[in-house]
Amino acid sequence: MELFLLSAVCLSAALAAAYAAAKNRGGALMFSANEDDSDMKIAGAPGPAPADDTGDTEADLAEQTASGNLELAKKLGEELARKILDEDGVTNFGVDSREGDEVRRQRRLLLAFVVDNEVGDTVEGLLGHAVLNSFYDLLKSEAPDFYEDVRGSASFSFYLLCVRDGENVEHCIGNSFAMLAGYEGDKVMSELGEALYFHFRDIVSAAITACRFA
Repeated sequence: MELFLLSAVCLSAALAAAYAAAKNRGGALMFSANEDDSDMKIAGAPGPAPADDTGDTEADLAEQTASGNLELAKKLGEELARKILDEDGVTNFGVDSREGDEVRRQRRLLLAFVVDNEVGDTVEGLLGHAVLNSFYDLLKSEAPDFYEDVRGSASFSFYLLCVRDGENVEHCIGNSFAMLAGYEGDKVMSELGEALYFHFRDIVSAAITACRFA
């Protein structure tokens, strides 16, 4: 298992680079193809637009600001971050008092991945950037250790592989959760990971739907 995890860490730079290219948005975990894991970073504001798109970007920013959508996006990001910060809340779904620190850690990392993935899939363009920027900014401010944990963990890369494969995603994520938590091959822990994925996805999707952008 240690060799498997070591290989995963070595591969995570390339995997996350593919993730950034596929998503083409800010806030997601991103690597440069020439960087190792120590250079992993969370994107802040979206990068500068190409010169010929500057006018469209500025117009979109003005429109989304005037409509109140940017403020809604910021509040949504903060709401989603607080679901992770509340250690007695969402991440305790189906908790067993016998669970150790690593299982609890992986619960929070899985929720962070679901937030990043669901927002990226359902909130387009500038608003998606704004939600994730706000999400990660609050984590960095109020839970810097966890923020750094997200940056340095290979969990996102494993879960991303499951999503990109597209088949039996929840089963793959459950198995990955068990392995990352130190219970590789454990059926009960895999089923817990699968249940958490469904639960977290429902909660994040509901929060996004409730945020009625103009």
